[in-house]
This record gives sequence, structure tokens and C-alpha cells, in this order.
Amino acid sequence: MKSKTTKPVDLMFKASSDPTRLRVLHLLQDGEMCVCHIVDILRVPQPTASRHLAYLRRAGLVQTRRAGLWTYYRLAPAQNAFHEKLIECLRCCFRDVPQFQRDRARASLICKTSAPSPVTPPGRRVEVSTDRKHSRTKTTLPLAPPGRGVRVTGAFSR
Repeated sequence: MKSKTTKPVDLMFKASSDPTRLRVLHLLQDGEMCVCHIVDILRVPQPTASRHLAYLRRAGLVQTRRAGLWTYYRLAPAQNAFHEKLIECLRCCFRDVPQFQRDRARASLICKTSAPSPVTPPGRRVEVSTDRKHSRTKTTLPLAPPGRGVRVTGAFSR
């Protein structure tokens, strides 16, 4: 028989059982971070990052703050002794995982050199192409320093 008191513990264990969510928890140890930075650091699509962040929020491990178009995430303060010990345990384990060290190095570069952009993640250029009945138009939107970019092409549907 399940009791309601074990549900938060179950959620926390499940939330900490996924490698991507562990990477997010590791990044948030140093403080608040914008979703766009998390996407760039982990090199995952934005919907994937948002899904994992929502899971961590439901488990009570992270909190959010909205500022205009951006959502910032941070570690939630420990709600009980179990939550405190789980975070302590994860911090000890984080030191021994090479992927976490690579994420931290990428984070120091990305977060130091960019601020969130309302249109696209920092450090990226977007090339927008439309194709309507054999007429092709290309527009380049310079959103960051030259030389770095992401190319988005394709027809836009109505």
C-alpha cells in the first residue's frame, strides 16, 4: 500500500534517475540559469530541456522565476532532511563524472559571454528562408557576433 508521504520521495528519486536531469541539477548548483543557456550547454533541443526542467519542478528540486520572455531556474531549497541528503549526495557524485566537468566548462564560456536573446539563444544567427510557389526569399538576421550561427530553412505553412 502506498502512502502519500512517500510520493515526494518517489518523485525525487525518479527525477534524479535520468542523466539529463542530473546534468541540469549539476549546472544549477552555481545558481540561477536561463533555459536558453541550459539548452546551449547541454546541447539538447529546447523542448527536451523544458520537459526535464518541468519534471524537476514537479519533484520539488528546482524553482522558476520569469523575467519578460525568459524563464530562469534555480535549485529549490531543501524541504526536508531527505531532500537535503539527496542534494548532498548528488554534489559528491558530480565530482566524479567527466560529462559534468565538460558541461561546467561549456557553461563558463556561454554564461560569461552572452545574455539571453528574445529571438534566439545567445551566440547564434538565424537565416530564415521562405519558399512560396517557386519564389525563394532569404533573410539573415544578425543576432550575435559574426561567425557563429544556426541555419533555419524551409517553407512556412499557414
